[in-house]
Amino acid sequence: GTVVLLGPATNAAGALAMGARWEELIVLGGTVRSPPNWRPVRTTELNFALDEAAAVATLRGAAAAGTPITLFPMEVCRRVLFDGSDLVPFPQWFRDRSASWLRVAPLVTGRHGFHP
Repeated sequence: GTVVLLGPATNAAGALAMGARWEELIVLGGTVRSPPNWRPVRTTELNFALDEAAAVATLRGAAAAGTPITLFPMEVCRRVLFDGSDLVPFPQWFRDRSASWLRVAPLVTGRHGFHP
């Protein structure tokens, strides 16, 4: 099936190491250019930065297996802004986990909502 990575690639790298294979890999992560360095972990893109080794292992492992990879870097994600009404169709666990992003993101970006 298709695997969609919306955060650090830690679990995906582990699954590949245990022999998992996918029909497609869609990744939200990385950056094409380096914008201002404002994040607490001193990076420009959080998903890859939190487990850089796993991101590398996942992308290399999937590519070596011939898995088609679609990468949405931070610049693409910054064009999308979610607010509370956008989250209504999602499961409750997702809405619960997004609540902190809805509270904090406007303090950082000055915009209502958060980027995926």
